[in-house]
Formats: sequence, C-alpha cells, structure tokens
Amino acid sequence: ARGAEVKHGRIAMLACVGFVIQEYMHIPGADYQNFKPLTAPWTVPMAANLQILLIAGAIELSTVDKTYGETPWDLGFDPLAFQEGKSKAEMDRLMLGELTNGRLAMMAFVGMVIQTLLFDKPLMDMHM
Repeated sequence: ARGAEVKHGRIAMLACVGFVIQEYMHIPGADYQNFKPLTAPWTVPMAANLQILLIAGAIELSTVDKTYGETPWDLGFDPLAFQEGKSKAEMDRLMLGELTNGRLAMMAFVGMVIQTLLFDKPLMDMHM
C-alpha cells in the first residue's frame, strides 16, 4: 500500500508540473497547439498518445517488483547519488517529506482539474 502511495504521489507531482507547463509551452505543429490540458490528448495523433502509454507501461512493468517490496521509495534509480552518505534518520526524514509532498500533489491535481472543468480557462489566468 505504501508503495502505491509513493508512486501515485510521484506521478501527481509530475502531473501538476505538466498540467501548468502544457498551457504555455507546445511542440511545434498545429496538432499540438491546444492549451486546454483536459482536451489536448484528443487533438494529437493517436500514435503520440500510444507511445506515452507504452513508455509508462514499460516503466511500470520494470519496477513492479521493487514498488511493492520492503523499500517502495527506492526503485534503484539514483543517478545524482542523493542517498549516498545519508544516515537512516536523514533518509527517514526525506522519505516522509516525499510522502507528504506526494499527498499534497494528489490533492493539488484534483483541484487543478476541478478548476479547469468549472471555469474552462488556463489555471494561471483566472480573472473573474
């Protein structure tokens, strides 16, 4: 259960950043100019959505055994060596911070979606 919470928190943190960036930055091409994050997936070619789904599925399948093990936060991917030289107390503090930030991101993403559905305007342009 904790592994799923950590993974969903990480996805929510990335989703919050992507939700805002997608409104202002676009890949060149007419298909990619939709600034509405909830309708944008239906305006791009199906192949673009399929490649995202395949990459996400490959990542999920390659980490499923690590996600639900004893250390769900450690997927064996630490290219910047953040864990090196850290004490157990420091790692516990960092893991709690990640869990808390992930929970906040999950709630923030729900709020972003609701706000977008209610007002149909970009998130950072909410002049009422």
